[in-house]
Amino acid sequence: ATGDHDILNEAFEAIDNTLHDDMWVVWNPAYSLMHGEQSYLDWREQTYPKWMQPKDIYESMCLGTNVMYAQAFRVRNAMARELNMTDDDSGFESMDSIIAKSINDNLWMANLGYFSEYLYGGVYPIQSTATDNLGQALSIIFDVATPEMGASIIANTPYTPYGISSVYPQMPEIRPYHNNAVWPFVQAYWNLASARVGNMPALEKGIASLMRAAAMFATHKELFVADNGDYRGTAINSDAQLWSCTGFTAMVYRIIAGMSLEPDGIIFSPCVPAYFSGDKTLSSLKYRNADVTVNIHGTGNNITRFAINDSVTDSYFLPADTEGKVIVDITLDNKRPAPQKINNQPQMWMPKTPVVEWTTDTCAPILNQESDICYTIHTNSSILEQVCTPAVSYLPTPGYSVLDIVPVRMEHYQGFTCLPHEHITPGSQYTVSANDFGVTTGTSLITNRSIAANYVETTATRNSTLNFHVNVEQGGDYFLDVRYANGSGPINTENKCAIRMLYVNGNRAGAIVMPQRGIGEWISTGNSNMLPVRLNSGDNILSLRLEVPNMNADGVNTALIRSVRIIRK
Repeated sequence: ATGDHDILNEAFEAIDNTLHDDMWVVWNPAYSLMHGEQSYLDWREQTYPKWMQPKDIYESMCLGTNVMYAQAFRVRNAMARELNMTDDDSGFESMDSIIAKSINDNLWMANLGYFSEYLYGGVYPIQSTATDNLGQALSIIFDVATPEMGASIIANTPYTPYGISSVYPQMPEIRPYHNNAVWPFVQAYWNLASARVGNMPALEKGIASLMRAAAMFATHKELFVADNGDYRGTAINSDAQLWSCTGFTAMVYRIIAGMSLEPDGIIFSPCVPAYFSGDKTLSSLKYRNADVTVNIHGTGNNITRFAINDSVTDSYFLPADTEGKVIVDITLDNKRPAPQKINNQPQMWMPKTPVVEWTTDTCAPILNQESDICYTIHTNSSILEQVCTPAVSYLPTPGYSVLDIVPVRMEHYQGFTCLPHEHITPGSQYTVSANDFGVTTGTSLITNRSIAANYVETTATRNSTLNFHVNVEQGGDYFLDVRYANGSGPINTENKCAIRMLYVNGNRAGAIVMPQRGIGEWISTGNSNMLPVRLNSGDNILSLRLEVPNMNADGVNTALIRSVRIIRK
């Protein structure tokens, strides 16, 4: 927008450093996707099942987050080219296309014609068939989805009466915020995506959604309820919300005027619904050294005449070095694009997450079973069967296996699985306790000394590296996680997650992530994320090292480690 290379240098350094750290901590090489929470959908109870703790959310691989990473790598590489960095040896040149391909391979739901919101459930993940509609819109805008996928997304994603809901279907018994809500800025991105694929009915409904809300509320609210169109009843809300205001403004700049800011100028590609008949004028636009007025005549998305200061051109482009007063005059053909459909649907709620009680290791009754709900059984990411009974049973595979129970209503509306059920074949697990680390156990964070003696404290200055051995009878593939406590802060906010890099026989295996479990909760233990590792027959040397800081400015990066679990795959 500005051509300012000073700020470009500063931005490049920040983005490059961030991506290098994230490649260490959140990159999953098995799936070629990034771990982590969904974009702006950061109220965990609104978009994740209740059993998911922060480490489970970390292990998930989300559409919106990964689309943003694909674009971040693309922007980073474009910055490097603009700054003439000919000796760039980061290895990031193709990361955007690698992530984009993996999104399309792992999250696309061909039977529905749109994307899953995320993979979740640990080392054997399954798809959540709910939607993340900001992520879907961005997948189109950032060219992650193919053109065919983009057209399918806008045509097939359920479109609720008052606008595109943030997610679909909704979680039951949750007050509207991200759940059961239309966010104007998400609607604005959906409109940009609709214009991108030429779906005029979707765009017309989307702009109408924004204009209706602005007119009725006399402000740009943060959000409103999806099933009744009212701002009342939401968990929180605000007037003149910045992203809602800018989303509405973008409808003028980016859709009606069709402006796309590029390093070397502005590309114009207007998309004007038929209800905006007559002439439209955007005046006093300050662009670098130019004062620009844009006149748009007619409707549609096909330009018949494009002129700059009365000089007709077929480039539809205003160069960045243009100076002084400039008039861009655009005439459209008043024709509607080829008709495309949209999937208008009433608001719907997903089935409740199953509550199960494992009476044996392979059999469990469903305590909240409903007569109109069936359950899809997944074992190690694969669908095993679908049952409509009040109990489930399965035959586990040898080693480590995971069972998921997903509720389904009307063969279409799926809910979340219950807490994935682990089965570990006897003799497949090895445990290394804190006393086997070869360092002094105990911590002042636990007042009871006999309990404290069961833990090793690791901080930025104490035991920042921990070495230990594991002796296995058979070499091969294993899973590893850490039993830990972290009472540095609350479970839902702050930035005091303990992060350690795991090394196996001198080779980096990945990040062990140990989030806070509550203020002062130093004897409440849970498992870290789980990593696949390859072990040799006999003795193996493993190491946990503090190599990448978290985001805490005071350097708080503390955990108490109780044990390490190693399980034969």
